[in-house]
Amino acid sequence: MDHSKRPFGQQIARAAHVFEKRRTQHGRKWVVVFLNEETIVIAMHGSLTAGERNLVRTPAGVALVREFHQQLFSKDSVTLFQKIKMITAMEVRDTTAEIEPTTGSVVQLFTTNTAGEEFPCDPSGPAQTLGPGDGPPCWKEENARRAVRTTGCLVRGGSPAFHQEELRMKTDSQLQKDVMDEIKWEPSTTAAQIGVSAVAGVVTLTGTVATYAEKWAVERAAQRVQGVKGSAEEITIKLNGVHARTDAEIAAAAVTSLKWHVWVPSDIQPTVAQGWVTLKGSVNWEYQRTAARDAVCFMPGVKGVTNDITIKPAVQPAAVKDAIEKALVRNAEIDAGNVRVAAEGGTVTLSGSVQSWGEKAEAGTAAWNAPGVNTVRNDIAVSCP
Repeated sequence: MDHSKRPFGQQIARAAHVFEKRRTQHGRKWVVVFLNEETIVIAMHGSLTAGERNLVRTPAGVALVREFHQQLFSKDSVTLFQKIKMITAMEVRDTTAEIEPTTGSVVQLFTTNTAGEEFPCDPSGPAQTLGPGDGPPCWKEENARRAVRTTGCLVRGGSPAFHQEELRMKTDSQLQKDVMDEIKWEPSTTAAQIGVSAVAGVVTLTGTVATYAEKWAVERAAQRVQGVKGSAEEITIKLNGVHARTDAEIAAAAVTSLKWHVWVPSDIQPTVAQGWVTLKGSVNWEYQRTAARDAVCFMPGVKGVTNDITIKPAVQPAAVKDAIEKALVRNAEIDAGNVRVAAEGGTVTLSGSVQSWGEKAEAGTAAWNAPGVNTVRNDIAVSCP
């Protein structure tokens, strides 16, 4: 698509979205641009992290988050200035950034001409929707105007037009390309041997690799990509040269590797059949179970790992649900408001939705860290904006 043929508002919205994605590693749910000949106001909904949204519940927290975003914006906004100049042929003179706690928005004001009367953005002014289809729902326009109005941003020269850049779900071809590019970017993989297909957010990985470690790296690279809701793995391991080992050699190496890992108890036992390692025993915590798997999965000759280690907590669970919910709120990587926790004894079930596999994994880790937990069912859905 030729973005240069879009109206100014849509071009600026797209530029702001790309700028934020590069700066923070994730885009915004939607971006709204108010503009006239002298002033540009960009409202980016969903800019505040979960941790920041918890902070802005108090006046002191609002001040802290505002100062952080103003400093960050002042430091990193040169590239966005240049893009706006290319789009509008106008020089940016003054800039500032504000936050709007209610909608979780960051509002950026660009002044292109210091002359003219200042007056607040008129919420009843004309609104022209230039997004795809029939335009955005009314609540998006109202929230955008409220964000601009609440933060006190000013618009010079007249009532602004309303423009929205709708951030649509990636097409299958876009997702396939992004996953392939991420695998190529991962230095521990040989991308030439990997195939990727995508259907409705679900990615299928095919091909051959030389080690289980490389297979693991390919899977993690795919899960990092925004827009991936699920993955199917059909990668085969073809051992050769220095990576080939007998089952006896793998078993001996596994015993040594487990013994030398400080987090793994001494009673974990590995068995090996045709390159596949099975771990048995019991531990007190999930991190110990994970450490045992990590100790053997990167060894030469390993084709897969079955982790049959059971968790037997040394303490009884107490107030598990409340403890996990507090941990989710503390974690800046998790949108705690979208995750639900249910606990019965030592069994925890997580549900709700998050925007990435990484966020889902973080929530699972937080649940496992609660004393007394022996089972975590992570039913959180990955739903991309």
